[in-house]
Amino acid sequence: MIALAAGVGTIFAEKVKIGDLYYNLNTDNLTAEVTWENQYSGNYTNLVSAVIPASVTYNSQTYSVTSLGEWALYKCVNLTSVTIPNSVTSIGMGVFSNSDGLTSVTIPESVTSIGERAFYCCRGLISITIPESVTRIEKSAFNGCESLTSVTIPSGVTVLEDKVFCFCSSLPSITIPESVTEIRESAFIWCSSLTSVIIPAGVNSIESLAFSCCAGLTSVICEGATPPTSQAGIFFNSSSLSEIIVPCEGLDEYKSRWKEYSSFIRSLPAVAKTISSDTIRGGVTVPQTLCDSLITATGNYGYHFAQWSDGNTDNPRLIDPLVDMTYTAEFAKNTYTITDQSDSLQGSIAGAKQAEYLDEVLLIAMPKRSYRFVQWSDGVTDNPRTIVLTSDTVLTAEFIHVLEVNVNYLDKNGSLIQNEEVVLYAPDAPQIEGFTFIKWTAVSDNLEEGLTIQAVYEANTPTSAPVVVNPANKSQKLIRNGNVYILTESKTYTITGTEVR
Repeated sequence: MIALAAGVGTIFAEKVKIGDLYYNLNTDNLTAEVTWENQYSGNYTNLVSAVIPASVTYNSQTYSVTSLGEWALYKCVNLTSVTIPNSVTSIGMGVFSNSDGLTSVTIPESVTSIGERAFYCCRGLISITIPESVTRIEKSAFNGCESLTSVTIPSGVTVLEDKVFCFCSSLPSITIPESVTEIRESAFIWCSSLTSVIIPAGVNSIESLAFSCCAGLTSVICEGATPPTSQAGIFFNSSSLSEIIVPCEGLDEYKSRWKEYSSFIRSLPAVAKTISSDTIRGGVTVPQTLCDSLITATGNYGYHFAQWSDGNTDNPRLIDPLVDMTYTAEFAKNTYTITDQSDSLQGSIAGAKQAEYLDEVLLIAMPKRSYRFVQWSDGVTDNPRTIVLTSDTVLTAEFIHVLEVNVNYLDKNGSLIQNEEVVLYAPDAPQIEGFTFIKWTAVSDNLEEGLTIQAVYEANTPTSAPVVVNPANKSQKLIRNGNVYILTESKTYTITGTEVR
């Protein structure tokens, strides 16, 4: 049965069944497209495996099968496999939609386009091979393919249409080709197994909700220095997203344009490096991004940076983040000082005054004559004592002034019975201007009358100073050693211990 399309010189046959499938025949160019049996219900209910021929013959005329028409194999509930010939150039709208039993499809390299909802809700579809010949994939083409784990987008595709991979909840990764310039609304919404995405530099537009509700998405890498124009919520409700990595030169612009995600936008990571140190002694800050060019070694308490393992002593150190290198920081113990604040007239501290962190130091309090050690300023009474240095330390040895008196014990005949040294604790001697106290001394050994102890002083060494005499003042006098001298000449006198009146 042949009908002539009004106003068109092409003659179409009505839908005809050839083998297991129905076809629309184009009698003008002798092409055929696979079409549906019952479009909305009961479509090819007995079809399990569809082998689409490259050509069909009807009424002794051969037709080349060039397309799978709209809804051709829609809702074929028992269909598990399909073979598409190289003669097919297009897959139309909804062709395999809701064919839940279909698990894999190989599309031949003759196909250039995949229509809207072509594989919509093919819930059993696990993998699909899309050839490089395909340049257009219409919206919702794979929407609801919840078992899909592997798909490759051809390098000729420039637009990822609305909801093209919506609800592909088993898809762990997706490679977006460099040819893509637009990612449209909800393209990957609800792809809950998707963990990371690389957005090529050529992408200049991302529409709203493109990667929203991707619960497993943790990392997005944007290769373009200029951020794509975007609408709000491109990563809405992707709660695991923790980093958006961008080139150094675009860092500020990304943070400005993508303000809602600015808290986890950072630059591309540096080339892998081995940066190490003795973690007990210190650590090293590691460049996290290509923007970073410094490493800093920081010593733990008691240690300081000495050098890098290659002999370089710069800290921080400028490095090339693009070169894979090994950097090891070497640390040394700090050297700490003991400051002796003892009264030098009474005694001092003997022992090393410098040592490294955690080293033991032996200290001895050394009293001068007529003094005895009492304690250290921290209350310790051991002498000698050992301390472990953990910081610069100020220490005082405290002494007490004593008088050692030699006592002879005689019998009634004046013969020596015993001789011993008796220690007497003396008071502080009075301070006298111009003199320094030297010692206490015993001036009498008559114990019956009482032992007399006397303070011994030494005069301070006088200082010399030039005196300029005013020749106009003839009454100027110089008193020296109790003598009075009248200064009459105009000259400089060098005098010692004098007072000019």
